[in-house]
Amino acid sequence: MAEKGNADAQYFLGLYYNGPKDNHVGVIILERRDRQEAVQWFEKAAEQGNNNAPIYLGKYYKDINNYKESFEWYKKLAEQENRYGFDGLKDLAEKGYSEALSVLKSFAKKGNSDAQYCLANYYHKPVNTKHIIY
Repeated sequence: MAEKGNADAQYFLGLYYNGPKDNHVGVIILERRDRQEAVQWFEKAAEQGNNNAPIYLGKYYKDINNYKESFEWYKKLAEQENRYGFDGLKDLAEKGYSEALSVLKSFAKKGNSDAQYCLANYYHKPVNTKHIIY
């Protein structure tokens, strides 16, 4: 089915090759791990309109420090108002990818609450609580 263009089958093959790590959709996969094969299937699934595949693609490209490619996938998710897209843009902004911060700000200014939340987290600076007495 995946080779005939079924986006869901392509997505699940991506999960299969991605292995047990990064599997946050409740599917237990204990088979082999081949990230390159997984990426190929996720890209096919994303091209067919699968909404979950870009999440994995954004993360994969971020993990290998290809921030430009990661940005493109997270931006596509953000354009669909997918919260994972905004979170991914925040992560890229934290790594210094300024274009991600610009896009995140633009969605926040338009009133998207998920973008506003991620932007707030971006600007939030944790306080050193080591010396706080309760």
